[in-house]
Amino acid sequence: MEDRSNIVGSAVTNTEPNSLVTLTYPRFRVQSLELSENGKDFVKSWESLSLKYYDDNRGFCMVGWGHLVGGLTSCAHQRRTGSITIEDAHDLFAQDVPKHEELVRSAILVPLYQNEFDALCSLAYNVGSLKKIAPTLCRKINSGDYAGGAAEILDITNNGMPGLVKRRRQEHAMFLACNYDSTH
Repeated sequence: MEDRSNIVGSAVTNTEPNSLVTLTYPRFRVQSLELSENGKDFVKSWESLSLKYYDDNRGFCMVGWGHLVGGLTSCAHQRRTGSITIEDAHDLFAQDVPKHEELVRSAILVPLYQNEFDALCSLAYNVGSLKKIAPTLCRKINSGDYAGGAAEILDITNNGMPGLVKRRRQEHAMFLACNYDSTH
């Protein structure tokens, strides 16, 4: 079966009557990709900005767009109170992005489209290590089963938490169809 995952479209040429040319574009080496601006906006929309320190649902201290503060401990344990500026939040996000890009690069060894990389970065930003949390996703994508790997995104929902179900559906749509819709 022909791999049609990188087909952009087709066109009729003027060189031969009724000729049809298929237009394609390549996937890129995962090591050369960075989270796009659309991908960053998507992640930020799901992470929700908080300028005040808070403990997440697992009791870990967070601030900004889901930035983990000082390791896996609570804000009270770290004596973290008060707030940060919007500039601080942007700086923390800029520091976090490369860490999550690297989580994708260390787990995925095959070329990706930008939208596929962005979807996996969003997933990594939310769950951490793809190797640990989604080994089947990694195995499928690394074996060339991109659609099968994308389907695995839908299963990472903490037993069907509604917000995660919606986010995973949108990451799945981003991966497969370059759809960066982050409404929720």
